[in-house]
Amino acid sequence: MIEVAVSVMITLVCGMAYTGIIILVMVDIIHGSYNMQRKVKALIFVIIVYFIMDSEILNLWYKHVSFSDYLIFYNSRAAGILQSILNIMELVNIVMFILFLIVSLRNQMDETARIMLLNEELTEANIKLEEYSRKSAEMAQMKERNRLAREIHDTIGHALTGIVTGLEACLVIFDLEPSLARKQMEAIQEVARQGMKDVRRSVNALRPDVLEQLTLDAAIERMVDEMCRSTGIRFDYICTDSLSGLDQDEEDIVYRILQESITNSVRHGKPTRINIQIERTGQQLEILIRDNGIGCRDLHKGFGLTHMQERLDMLGGTLSVNGNDGFEVRAEIPLRFHTGEVNVND
Repeated sequence: MIEVAVSVMITLVCGMAYTGIIILVMVDIIHGSYNMQRKVKALIFVIIVYFIMDSEILNLWYKHVSFSDYLIFYNSRAAGILQSILNIMELVNIVMFILFLIVSLRNQMDETARIMLLNEELTEANIKLEEYSRKSAEMAQMKERNRLAREIHDTIGHALTGIVTGLEACLVIFDLEPSLARKQMEAIQEVARQGMKDVRRSVNALRPDVLEQLTLDAAIERMVDEMCRSTGIRFDYICTDSLSGLDQDEEDIVYRILQESITNSVRHGKPTRINIQIERTGQQLEILIRDNGIGCRDLHKGFGLTHMQERLDMLGGTLSVNGNDGFEVRAEIPLRFHTGEVNVND
């Protein structure tokens, strides 16, 4: 607004004969780094000032000496030169303003074209990324299938072959040499036990990698911290007791339920806050995940909730969800009797 006041003063000094300086103020406002709302208000104000000064409406309240009155004191040649200078300045101002508008419009068109080109490139990159993600998922799925096929062939297949062969031999010698058959049965028993150990090792490879490195408590805290830092969502995590001493399948299910619930909240609920509470009372573990997102009144169980229910069914647990006020997932898991050690051989 200081620029407008200065330009008005200069215009008044010139007897309101030269208003071109106000146009320069318009250029400065258009080119300036004001926000759009402030820029529009300033332009409207300056345009109103320009028309007031140019139409000499101000004469109704403010009497002033016009520029033509000043020219009376000069001879006709000098007065003509001064008037011509004033006209040229007005013309130059108008031409420069028009050129500025043309250049600004051209720059805006170029910027729009550049943004459209970037959007097209971004869309193309997203399509390629989705295709790459799909192929990566297919390759990972195929790799996992191949790994399982190898494990089945090398562990279960080997164990079952030894058991079947041993049983066939026992059937042949059972009546003839019972003591030898007994020794054969003991050997079969050992093969079966070794096969079970091999199967457990294969299944352990399917566990979340973080549970191979950290305790369940530490793994949950890391997951919450990583999601908090990556999404900007506030997490309130409360666990009333240590989760140590759970069997591996119990740890896996607890971790997967939290992981799937947090993922669903972030992906579908658009929350700003997620509360996680884990309470262990006796042989019961209660898990509550609640967010302040948009919720889901018309709830249809998808793959994630169905998969969580299937996992809980394996332990005899229950799952309940509520999408009326935000979204809430409540899981109750009956724990096995633990003495503080995890027995992986049973």
